[in-house]
Amino acid sequence: MKELFNPENPIFRFFCNVADLIFVNMLMILCSVPLVTIGASFAAGHKICQNIIFDEGSGVVLPFFRAFKENFKQGTITWLVSLLILAGLGVNVYFLFVFYTGAARTLLLVLFGFFAVLTVGISGLMFPLMVRYQNRLREHFRNALLLFVQKLPLAILIIAMNILPWMLSLLLPVLSIQIAPFWLMIGFGLLILLETLLLKSTFLQLEARRDAQAEEE
Repeated sequence: MKELFNPENPIFRFFCNVADLIFVNMLMILCSVPLVTIGASFAAGHKICQNIIFDEGSGVVLPFFRAFKENFKQGTITWLVSLLILAGLGVNVYFLFVFYTGAARTLLLVLFGFFAVLTVGISGLMFPLMVRYQNRLREHFRNALLLFVQKLPLAILIIAMNILPWMLSLLLPVLSIQIAPFWLMIGFGLLILLETLLLKSTFLQLEARRDAQAEEE
């Protein structure tokens, strides 16, 4: 029985991580209620999930609100700029269907779709970068763009994960209502954890390269 509650026991650690994810999910939802704070909340969720995947810390509440505070400015700017771009693209698509037809509409739809994918992809990569590395926002943007290009299949997978809840609500509204308890309980935290797991090897490679360069200097 003592072995079951041993912190090194994989089963015990698994259930602890599940509990942490549930807690993180709740905090993210609560801290996103003002809407403008969604970016900071999203960043804080990434920080806790990185702590879990990289085994770099314990606890949820204090690390969450510390990351929320530290990344509030960059997270908020990233979220609001992304939202503004996507909203602008949405308005353009609406007018596109009103005023254009044929090949011109198809071409512009592809162009707007490309910019939408680029926006979601870069912003989705900026959040894990900003909570892991200390940089200016423009450097996070540049690094996210490079990562997007160099790891395109991975970036596309992360994009699909980020838009999954919203696509379900648009395409399958009945199903999205049925599984709403899952998203409210653990879903958003689980998506971020999976994204962190996908990025783990990339981050380890970047940090190994950085350490090697530091030793040479």
